[in-house]
Amino acid sequence: MSATYPIPRGTRHVILQAGLNQKVFGPVSFLLYDPADVAIRITDPGASFPVLLDPSQYTIAPASPATGFPAYFTVTLNTARPQNAQVDIRGLSIPSRTTDVTRGGVLRSTLLEAELDRMVIVGQELRRDISEGTLGDDAVQAAVAAAQNYANQALAANTSAAGHDTAAGNSATAAAASAAAAAAAVAAYPPGMIYGMSIANNVGSPNLRIDVSSGKCRDIADAKNIALAATITKRLDANWVAGNGNGGLDTGARAANTWYFPQAIDTIAGGAGDVIIGTSPVAPVMPGGYTPKRRLGAFKTDPSANIIPMFQEPGTGMFLYKSAPRDLSAVAINTTPTLYTLPSVPLGIKTRARLLVNPTTTALISLSDPDLGAPTDTTLGVIGGGQWNVIDVWTDTAQRIYIFANTGTPTLSIFVQGFHDMRDAVI
Repeated sequence: MSATYPIPRGTRHVILQAGLNQKVFGPVSFLLYDPADVAIRITDPGASFPVLLDPSQYTIAPASPATGFPAYFTVTLNTARPQNAQVDIRGLSIPSRTTDVTRGGVLRSTLLEAELDRMVIVGQELRRDISEGTLGDDAVQAAVAAAQNYANQALAANTSAAGHDTAAGNSATAAAASAAAAAAAVAAYPPGMIYGMSIANNVGSPNLRIDVSSGKCRDIADAKNIALAATITKRLDANWVAGNGNGGLDTGARAANTWYFPQAIDTIAGGAGDVIIGTSPVAPVMPGGYTPKRRLGAFKTDPSANIIPMFQEPGTGMFLYKSAPRDLSAVAINTTPTLYTLPSVPLGIKTRARLLVNPTTTALISLSDPDLGAPTDTTLGVIGGGQWNVIDVWTDTAQRIYIFANTGTPTLSIFVQGFHDMRDAVI
């Protein structure tokens, strides 16, 4: 086991939303070994790009009750941010070797565990940065700034000639075009990238509207970038119209007990980022002139066609129900692998369901991904006898999982706490 804490699967990255005049954020839910091993970017409302803060602009402190590192931690900004600013906090560990693991020829397990911990967190951060393409953000901004600088030079040179072409003006114009082309090439987000664009029930009208936070992503065809400069609200009770607060439904009328899939969309020309909501996870009915799209997640309506309250963990594709629905209730499980449907995970996409499982009698009960085929191992499973177990299981696109028991016919209840949606990410 880890020398300090268990280190769960994760990206060591959170995105928090500032309240009015908020300066303190946390505790942040990943372990920090050194306060220098963190990077903080701020995206104020209306800003196109995040700003990387200098370490002198914030303070990192271990979260109570810890008094030193390694520990979970809080971030205190020197300057309060405006309401709804996004505070992007990510681990940025520099690979290092801090000690030997043997003393006098004897292997010291505690020191070895500490070094293994560091290897794990560096690996998690590398995997995150490669997947998200975030290492290129500063280069993108630099290239865009260079293009703007050249354009300004061209404008100044041509203006000084009272509207007539000059050698200096032509040269600067050509340089601006070249720089702009280079900036556009650099600014192509990596395949599968998604940053921000989190989904939540709208506070004022949670039953009928969703909010999608500002962010950016690469479209599913890996052809275009899509960006939302600010949080956008879309209505499920009205057909799609461009813009904040307008209809979001691609076609038809909202329906009860139905899965819906919000998609970020844009025009071919770009710069018109918006959100549309449809019942197809892959083929929403697109408005005229819009082609690039990217699925952002999923939500379901209840029997009254209201949006079921959910919460998306910041910076991830994990969607959690505010009140976990029961999908199986005291179902008798036999020794033959059987497919069971979980209505509270999305239909039409493969997700990793987070389940609260309660076998009522002592037995080993196996839950598994149908795409792996019918399971045969009777030695692995959830121990019964009235214990509650939280486990993650991949479903197939028909909302199903395999379940079977190694003996007898125990009964089983399952609550769906939530699901992880890959959101069309590239693996």
